Parts: sequence; C-alpha cells; structure tokens
Amino acid sequence: MEPINPSFFKILINHFSTRLQIPPSFMITFGEVIPNQTILEAFGKNVEVKVEKIGERLYFSNGWSKFVKANNLELGDFLLFKYFPDHSKFKVTVYGKTCCVKQFNNVARERCSEPVKVKQGRKRKLQVDTEGFVEAKRMKSEFYSTEVIKIDSDSSSSDDDDDHETEFTSENPFFQVQLPFSYIAGNYLYIPARFFSEHMMKESKKVRFEISRRSWNMKLRVTQRRSGAKVATISNGWKRFVEELHLQVGDVCFFELIKTVDPDFVFIVHVYRRDRENSKFV
Repeated sequence: MEPINPSFFKILINHFSTRLQIPPSFMITFGEVIPNQTILEAFGKNVEVKVEKIGERLYFSNGWSKFVKANNLELGDFLLFKYFPDHSKFKVTVYGKTCCVKQFNNVARERCSEPVKVKQGRKRKLQVDTEGFVEAKRMKSEFYSTEVIKIDSDSSSSDDDDDHETEFTSENPFFQVQLPFSYIAGNYLYIPARFFSEHMMKESKKVRFEISRRSWNMKLRVTQRRSGAKVATISNGWKRFVEELHLQVGDVCFFELIKTVDPDFVFIVHVYRRDRENSKFV
C-alpha cells in the first residue's frame, strides 16, 4: 500500500501575504528536527521558503510573499499542502472562489477544465481537526468532513492574531467568523466547537439572528462523530441571511449571544465589511 503523505489545508484570510502559520497539530510530522527551509511547489513552480518558529507557533515566512505573488493567491483561496519529507517539499493545490483548482495560462484565470473523475471502490473518510490537520482513513461509509473550513476568534490557528484590524468587545459570549467562499455559496454556518460546548448545549434547536430591527429564524443542527465530539451547524435560513445582507468573502461577522432561554438562542450579529470603501460595522 502506498504511504499517505501527511497534509493540511489553509484558507487565506486576514494578512496572509507576508507569512502563513502551519497548524500546530502538523508540527509533530517534522519530528524532533524542524527544517529551517522547505520548498513549496504549485503549478510546476518551486519556491524556497523559510520555516520559522515564533514562540510556540511555526510559520512559512521568508519566501512566502514570493510564493503568493508567483501563484496569484487571493483572499478566500483554499490551499491544500501535501508534505514529502524525503525532499523537504510541500506540493500545494490551490482552489479558488469557484471551488475549482486554479489554472493559469498566459493570463491568470480560474476555471474547471475537466470533470473530476472518481474511482469506484473503497470510500475514504476525511477527518479534519480544528487546526486544519487532515488525515485520510479507509472506510466503507461515504466521504464526509466535519468542522471543515471553520474560522473562529478563539482558535490558535489564526495566522496573524496580532494583526487584526477589526476589534469587538462585549460582556456577552460571542464568536467571530471571517467569511470564506464556502459560507457565501453554501447553506450552513459551522459554530466553533468550543463556543458550542460552553454556551449552546441545551436541547433547543431554534436560533434567531438579529441586526437592528430585522431578524432571521434558523435551525441548529447537531451531529456526533464516532469519537463522541459534537458538530453544530446553523442551517435553514443561513443562505437567506447571507443574500439579504449582501455578505461577501472576507466580511467579518461577530455573533453575540444575548439570550439562551428556550426555545431560542438569540444572537445579535455585527458585520464588518472588509476590503470595501469606508469599511465599517453594520
């Protein structure tokens, strides 16, 4: 059986152009000796990048900006890093806002060039932890993922915690999400596991979002992994919420929990429009 190369994914958010954090859970892959440099390969181009440890965190630093420019990386892009330890190299697959692998000819563009061919046979289950570490396992059930593409303010996987330009404080519990493409185009919002376990473990399945005098009713869906961990998503109304507020990739939403009395969890939502003229909270 072919060895499975360890891999992890990252969604490009915030200030990604100068450095990128390697998920803490992936650090064990390097063993006792962490390489000072590695090679990032994408679209047939190799870029040498420094691997730098800052405090307890590990980053791609010097050379990362060159990799970003060479591959026209943008806010919201989804990158899959597959590690080849024998060559100290990561092969990087870049998915754009269309959810397709980016393709580049003479002019950079993004498209799906061919249908994806799927081999029939044993299914694989993709398990993704909150740090973005990916592990593939053979199993008979369908392919699925849990807690995927989740960005929350209290996660240690945020790339540049010290560089956040958006500040929000409240005496009420809240979580923050910077919207990737999957949340704009999809029908679900994943609730950070820690926030759910600390504040939303009641039996209620109704959720209401409020902004000014407007409100949106939604449903809370809770599923359980084989490990026993619970995964919570907001559905049945999330898509309408996104469309009516004209949310875009990169916008930052703060979900402030103000009521937990059955039958509703009520959140006041504060939206910060990023990368637009006169960005401000609404």
